[in-house]
Amino acid sequence: MIFKKMVCLGAALSLLACCHAYVPPQSLPENCTFNHATFDLRFCWKVVRGPGGFTVPGYVTNSRYDAISGLELTATLLDDQGKPLGEASYFVIPPQLQIDETSPFTLVIPVTSAARPAQIKFLYRYRLAERAADQTNYNSFVTDLR
Repeated sequence: MIFKKMVCLGAALSLLACCHAYVPPQSLPENCTFNHATFDLRFCWKVVRGPGGFTVPGYVTNSRYDAISGLELTATLLDDQGKPLGEASYFVIPPQLQIDETSPFTLVIPVTSAARPAQIKFLYRYRLAERAADQTNYNSFVTDLR
């Protein structure tokens, strides 16, 4: 009898140990070079040059709604004249962000020219979890990188 209880307890603890989930940071990290806040989301990121382009690691926080789902980010690097140098998209995981929840993202933007980006344009879209699935919210912003 005691053996069965110990086996059940061991199995339960094993299952709980496997159920580890991502714990988002409570505030935006300090290692970000840039940040921007819109009425619904807060962003922080940095831009790192690498072989063949740029990497844009960062964080996004839902600052307005109870929950948003299907958040997609698209970043476009722009030159001094506002012409696109490269673009990448990223679907934020977890698929649903609760209010004040933060999630990391990484955009890898291929850039073939030696041009240095002057600006970054973010376009994002998502659905409100409590509304119809066919209603999508869009927003964008442009930020100087110099």
